[in-house]
Amino acid sequence: MERYRDSRPPDAPPNPTVVWLPTFFSHSLERELGELVILEHILDGDARKYLGHLRVEDQSTTRADLASLRAQKEALVKRTLAQAYGLAMANDSAFLDQSRSVDEHFIPLLGDLDIRAVLAGTMKDGFRQVVDTMLSKKYPHHPRFDGTVSASRMEKVGALVDKLLDERDRRMNVEKGERNDLRAYADPLGITETGDVAVLLNERPFKEIEQQRQQAGIDMPTVGNVRGWLDPQRTRGLPAEVQDVLISLYASWSGRTFRRDGKSYTLPRPGQLPDDVELLRPELPTQAEWTEALNRAGELFGVAIGGRSLGARNLSAFADKVKEKLREVGDAAELPAALEPKIRDWAEPEDAPRLATARASAALLQQLSRGDGASIVRDLASFTPKTSITAMGRNFTTAAASKRLLQEDARWIVLRQVKGLVGDAERGERAKLLLQDLAELLIADEVNKMLADGLGDLTRRADELLRVPTGRPQPPKLPVGEELVLEASNDLTDAKAAAKVLRELAERIEAEGKDASRVTIRITAWKRRPE
Repeated sequence: MERYRDSRPPDAPPNPTVVWLPTFFSHSLERELGELVILEHILDGDARKYLGHLRVEDQSTTRADLASLRAQKEALVKRTLAQAYGLAMANDSAFLDQSRSVDEHFIPLLGDLDIRAVLAGTMKDGFRQVVDTMLSKKYPHHPRFDGTVSASRMEKVGALVDKLLDERDRRMNVEKGERNDLRAYADPLGITETGDVAVLLNERPFKEIEQQRQQAGIDMPTVGNVRGWLDPQRTRGLPAEVQDVLISLYASWSGRTFRRDGKSYTLPRPGQLPDDVELLRPELPTQAEWTEALNRAGELFGVAIGGRSLGARNLSAFADKVKEKLREVGDAAELPAALEPKIRDWAEPEDAPRLATARASAALLQQLSRGDGASIVRDLASFTPKTSITAMGRNFTTAAASKRLLQEDARWIVLRQVKGLVGDAERGERAKLLLQDLAELLIADEVNKMLADGLGDLTRRADELLRVPTGRPQPPKLPVGEELVLEASNDLTDAKAAAKVLRELAERIEAEGKDASRVTIRITAWKRRPE
């Protein structure tokens, strides 16, 4: 040890090593240890090989005696080990070689570290005390966590503190398990104060980082910069998992998001955050714009985020979710082109509510796709719906199905065949009713009439109508000696008009057919099915 110390250069970095020297065992303990090894061999193996010469009833008694003797010798060896390594008072023990005793059991190689004595019940506890003493010397301000640091545990703690940052008064009630985690990891870091029911945020560590950033004059720090500000004197010894969680929480607290190579960066698990990632402070919308955008995004796209407080982290998460939803409802951008010719061919008004909603939805989709962050929020909050937010939300939900239905040629060929029946004497009225219903369906907003349901019903009705026989029934052949004195046929759409025609026909029968020998009457009426 002296040669090592004499040969080390004065400017050599501190060596975080502790040499742990024991006092040598005496011959007495060596004999005890040898006997313990023999007893272990006998008792842990097939004892009958060594006790077989004894009577059966004596074998169990002898085995118990040997086990007791082994326990005594094992306790003696453990007790002497603790004395040999300086964990217990030796008091001139006969089982230690006093001629080869050690005055200093712990010889630190770390600067001026001095470990006088360590009192512990086991070697394991003694080892922990030595390590703690050495690390405390090297990192005098390291936090004392009540548990092992791991990526999953720190991720859980970071999520809890992130949730606390969303609270307006930076205070929230927590469950027992959450309180235990915060006390074990967040409280030692000085970022929370956990009580019996609630937890409070302590902003001092984040303010200290922000103060160092301002002093350095860096507007857009990197992860590496913040790492250095977490422990400027290198006296805390924070594991990478802890550093990453603190950097993430500082970003949330200061209203910053992560960016790498000019693109938004998704945080990895704690312990894997690269130093070249930048912390960008984005432009934030107003609180009124933020609240309105959140409400509208929920109604239009079903978008919701974990926290509703206005901050960089929530803004970034919100923009990402909206963009993801825009990709899912991309068919809404092409819906007006599929809808316009159908309304032009089958209905009258160009300003139909369905078309107005489809055009407004497509325009909003295009506008939001060009934006990012605050601009998405402002566009959502400020646009004026042509019909209603509810109608646009339904339009986005059904855009893909509606576009497919409008582009199915087979369906529209059937409906065009119905259009050719308008002048038919027997099927004309039903054809007119069907085409009128189709026009109303195309004009009405999706929130009022579902295109898929309506077109399905109209197609079924069209198929039924086209299957009706097209030829008129031939009038019966007149018997010999008879002549036709009266014949009438009418297609009417109003019950009152039909009743009037029937009354007029009755008068004609009384006047023109009073001498008729035979009269044939046929009446057919239809009514529209309820929607």
